[in-house]
Amino acid sequence: MVLYRVLLVAFGDLSLEGNAVLKLDAWLIGESHMYHGEGIAFDPEGLLSTLPAIVNVIAGYAAGLFLQRGGKNYETIAKLMMIGAALLLMAAWWDLLFPINKKLWTSTYVLHTVGLDLIILSVLVFIIEIAQRK
Repeated sequence: MVLYRVLLVAFGDLSLEGNAVLKLDAWLIGESHMYHGEGIAFDPEGLLSTLPAIVNVIAGYAAGLFLQRGGKNYETIAKLMMIGAALLLMAAWWDLLFPINKKLWTSTYVLHTVGLDLIILSVLVFIIEIAQRK
C-alpha cells in the first residue's frame, strides 16, 4: 500500500490531470480509448489503479475465511468490527498525508472501504445469523 503511494508521487501528482494512473493509461492505451466523463481522458479502472482494487478483493476473501473459520458468534463479529474500526482510524490518520480518493484508488481509500465493509459485514452477520432476523 505504501508502494502504491510511492508510485503515484514518483511519477505524477495526486491531481486528476497529472497523476501516474492517467499517464500510464494514456501511454499504454491512448486517450481516445479512455473514459471522458470527467472532462479529460481518464479511466478510473486503469491499469495502475487495479493494484489497490486487488487488495480490496483479497481483504474481502480474508474476511470471509476468518468468518468461516471463527464461526458466526459474538467473538468473531467483535474481532471483525474492531479490525474494521482500526482500518477506518488508520485511513483517517493517513488521509492527512495521502488523501482518500476513489478515482485514483488510493491506499487510504482501500483502508477506508475495507474498514467500512468489515463493520457492515459484522452488523449483517449479527442481524441475520445471530439474531435471526430477516
